[in-house]
Amino acid sequence: MPKFSLAVDSSQISCFLECPQKWANIYLKRLEPLNFQEDENMNAGTYGHRLLDIYYKSISQGLGQSDAIEKVFSYDPDNDICECGCQKEYHCLVEALGIEECRRCKKCMKFRPHPLVLDSKVRKKVQKRIRDYTYKYQRDDIRPLSPEHVEIGFSENVYEDSENLFVLEGRIDLIGKLQGLDCFMDHKFQGKTHYLYLRSIQIKNYMLISKMPMAVLNYIRLTDKTSDETLVRDIVTLNKVELDSWHKRLIQIFFRMKKVLQSFNSNREAERNWNACSGGRLTYDKEKPQYCWYRDLCEEIDPSMAERKEKALFKIKENMWRPW
Repeated sequence: MPKFSLAVDSSQISCFLECPQKWANIYLKRLEPLNFQEDENMNAGTYGHRLLDIYYKSISQGLGQSDAIEKVFSYDPDNDICECGCQKEYHCLVEALGIEECRRCKKCMKFRPHPLVLDSKVRKKVQKRIRDYTYKYQRDDIRPLSPEHVEIGFSENVYEDSENLFVLEGRIDLIGKLQGLDCFMDHKFQGKTHYLYLRSIQIKNYMLISKMPMAVLNYIRLTDKTSDETLVRDIVTLNKVELDSWHKRLIQIFFRMKKVLQSFNSNREAERNWNACSGGRLTYDKEKPQYCWYRDLCEEIDPSMAERKEKALFKIKENMWRPW
């Protein structure tokens, strides 16, 4: 009998802990609202991440700062990501078959560019902040261990027994040395200034997998006015005892997710956290509350009506995002 296998990333785990039913709707049913619009702040962060990836890879390959910056700003975000969700570099010609295949998703047979939904004003703001960033940290910056230590995707077993295989996936922005100390860095682009919980699920997972003794949260804020908080870094450390404790808790979460997945496969409802209906995330516009997308489905008492609402209000998202 094959083992039960479950592979998830930190975002999935966070979503599950927020509300198991929400996790089932997003990641198992793959439901996306018909009126869904891409988030500008998220796309700005995606763009900024990509520029920093290019910058640090260039630096680790021996380029000087000015040449690295020039390479950064030659990047075309409108011709990099395919409609399948994978980068252009993954689309390769299979000469024996005479076809093009995406080596990442294994489904796409032709690169079809998906332009970045981000207006020119915001793009210029991101570019300016990256330029400010490279100059601020030019004398005292993290040094990548190699080009392969920038944007590191991982898929690691965190638990295995005779019946189960639990895999943690993710993508670490950068592993290197800062002032001679081993660490990894996680870039945090923000439209508004706020500080994140230093021992978040993502950070603990990354420290568990990378075995790095230190994490650096690299805040890059896209606010209109610059201040001492525009470019800031926070340091996080966890000892072995703390990481071992988190590892045990992580395994417990995996077993809870397994139970929900088995219920889903048996057409049974997942547990619902009614306290999460308000959205469970920060909102800066009080006139536009960020309610959970799926509240109408969860509040519906009649199962047949809930099914009709699901078909009327949602679509199946074809390409789910994966960390690598």
